[in-house]
Amino acid sequence: MSETRIPDLTEILNNHIERDERIAHGDGAVFIAYNDQARVLREIAFKRALIADILAEEHDLDDSEYLGCLAVTQVTPGSPEVVRIVGRACTCGRDESVARRLRLLAAVYEEETDHA
Repeated sequence: MSETRIPDLTEILNNHIERDERIAHGDGAVFIAYNDQARVLREIAFKRALIADILAEEHDLDDSEYLGCLAVTQVTPGSPEVVRIVGRACTCGRDESVARRLRLLAAVYEEETDHA
């Protein structure tokens, strides 16, 4: 896959969103035809992949015990493997960032569930 610039991706996504909005406010038959099963299944797969990608974001880990996130520790010094320390709050902003992005995704379903 070739490297795509963020502004280009933003324009592509906004164009698709605007098209979806026009279709949603238009003819019901067009809306139903546009949202065929294959497209819905692609969107489901995308959402699952996006959630996995968001959750895979790592805490900031620094070799110094004073600079890294207090919520994680290295299994052995110098090891890339980390474990979450139960009861310690995230100090690197990872948890806040993950929660904010998951809330954005969950907002689509706000009428169905209470996720706030």
